[in-house]
Amino acid sequence: MSSLAQLSKLKISHLHLLAQLCGLPVPPKATKAARVANIVSGLTLASLVPAAPCTVLAIDIGVKNFSYCAASYASLQAPPVARVSRWNKLDLHAAYGSSYVPLLLPQSSVDSRRYLNHLCVLAANDLLALRPDVVVMEVQRTRSNNNARTLPNVLVNYTVEALLHSTLTNAGLVVVPMHATSMASFWINRFFKKASLARTKLASSTKAWRSLLVFESLLPSGAVAMPGFAPASNLLASKKAAALLSHLAIEPAAANKIDDLVDSLLYNLTISAQLHNQHLLVETLASEGDLVRFICERNAHQVRMVQVLMDRYELELAEEFEGLVG
Repeated sequence: MSSLAQLSKLKISHLHLLAQLCGLPVPPKATKAARVANIVSGLTLASLVPAAPCTVLAIDIGVKNFSYCAASYASLQAPPVARVSRWNKLDLHAAYGSSYVPLLLPQSSVDSRRYLNHLCVLAANDLLALRPDVVVMEVQRTRSNNNARTLPNVLVNYTVEALLHSTLTNAGLVVVPMHATSMASFWINRFFKKASLARTKLASSTKAWRSLLVFESLLPSGAVAMPGFAPASNLLASKKAAALLSHLAIEPAAANKIDDLVDSLLYNLTISAQLHNQHLLVETLASEGDLVRFICERNAHQVRMVQVLMDRYELELAEEFEGLVG
C-alpha cells in the first residue's frame, strides 16, 4: 500500500500529531488531503541529510548575542545522542567588526548594510569550517509590537538572518528555518493543559522553561554528551548555567543571556529528533506498520523527556497525551 493510502486512513487529529513529531506543521484548517500531501513531501528532508554520521549546526540569531551549537550524531536512524563539538555565544561586532573598512562613513546607508554583510560573511565562513550537514536557523519575528525602540533591532536581526541564510544556502547546505514557538511547542507547550502551565510561577517565561528543560532533563538524561561537563545534580539551574559558561570559557557577563545558548542547543536537538522521527516514519510506512502506535510511542518518548518538569510542577497532560506515561 502506498504511503498516501496509509496516511489517508488516519484521522486529522493523528495527522496533526504526526506532522508535529516530524517538524512538518500545516495550517490548522488545511484539508485532510493537504495534510497527507504535506507529510509525504516533507519526508524528503530526511533523504537530503546524511543519516550516519550527521553534523547539525543550530543558530540563534542576534548581533550582540549570536549563539550557535554544532553537534555530531553517530546516526539519526537510531536514538540520537548529540555530541557537542562547538557551543558558543559571541558579539558579532567584537568578533568581526574591527576588520571592516568603510567606503564612506560607518553610519552611511551604504556602509551600514555593507557592514552587516561583512559580519555575516565572516561569521558564515567560520560556521562552514564546522562542516555541518544541515543547518537549523532561528526565524526572526518581523514585528516590534509597535515599540519604536525595538524596531531597529528587529530589522537588523531580520537582515542578519536573511544574509546568513543566503550565504549558507549558496554554499550548498540545507538550511531549515525554525520559529522559537515551534521549538518550544515540540518539547513542552503542546503536551500540557494551558491552565496547568498557567498555575506555575514560570507561566510568563517560556525561556525559563527551556532553560530548566536543558539543565534538569536533557543534559542529565544523556541526550547530550559534553565531555568534562558534569555539574552536581543538586545544584540549582542558575548554578548549572554558571558552570556551563565557565566550561565553555564564555565571559560571566554573558550570564544574563544564557537563554541564547540554551536555545541554540534546543534548535539542534529539535531538528535531530524530528529527522529521527522522519526516518522511523519512513520505515513504518515501508513495512505498513501501525501508524497510530507509532504516534503514541514517539509522543510517549517526548513526554518522558519532560517528566522531571511535569512531576516538579504538577503539570497536567493535555487530553490527547493522557495515558502515554505512568
